[in-house]
Amino acid sequence: NISSIQSLDFMDSLKSKLKLDDIKNVIVRNINSQLGVVIQHINDIDSELVCFTVYETVKELNLELKYFAFHQECKGVYSKNSNYFKVKDQFLEFEYCDKKILLLPDSFFQPNINMLDLYYKFFRDCINFTKCKNMINIGDDGGNIGTILSNDFNNIICYLHCPITVDCLKNMIIRNNLRNVSYCTQLDDLIDNTSIASPTKTLIFINPGRKGLKEKEHIYLGIKRFKFIIYMACEKKAFKKDFEKMNYDIVNLQELATMPNTKKIHTNYLLKIKSQIRCSK
Repeated sequence: NISSIQSLDFMDSLKSKLKLDDIKNVIVRNINSQLGVVIQHINDIDSELVCFTVYETVKELNLELKYFAFHQECKGVYSKNSNYFKVKDQFLEFEYCDKKILLLPDSFFQPNINMLDLYYKFFRDCINFTKCKNMINIGDDGGNIGTILSNDFNNIICYLHCPITVDCLKNMIIRNNLRNVSYCTQLDDLIDNTSIASPTKTLIFINPGRKGLKEKEHIYLGIKRFKFIIYMACEKKAFKKDFEKMNYDIVNLQELATMPNTKKIHTNYLLKIKSQIRCSK
């Protein structure tokens, strides 16, 4: 029941049958035996052979193929906005905390759904500790955090970089009839949003890419001076680099071995802004 192991099983089975030099990478997401696959390739490939092999492997492993696409590079880059050819185009779906969660193979989600109880217990402990009433999410999480925690806040804004994660969140808002969750794709829109005003009553969730926060995002946090931040670190080097630029202390942390049979550790940090005591002459 560990989704990453199921995904690796599919990957190994597929790689043993396909030995094509033009395939650069295969993205696999498996949730409750629902499978999403993206074949990233360099040049034109034998798509009929790949399709046949994928369908045969899915049948052998008794999985349900929900999403299947080919993605070709352009000048060495795999852009999420172009060069997609979709064979099947459905969301992977499951329910958690009475919320319908929708995923695509290359949209972000915390690894292994069997660990979600640990994540969200820590998140809710932090919410209770901070007593924050609003939430801002910075980072591509597919809107899953905002959707799952929608009952815990008055207002939620998700600032997302990737159009695929926006697509997931737009559909989750509709499917779950969420009236307190919104999203933006430009940081200026987040700055101009007045629905969340108080830095002391707003909890920031940061889930950056492997390189950490962008400079403009650091500037935004420095100006707003939110009292509490939850930083989700899949890469300790990125967290260390970001933390050195932030005027915050670590209040609590949670370490999770998210990938079985590896040394991969995901760390969630609760940060509190350092108090600035003004001395009068």
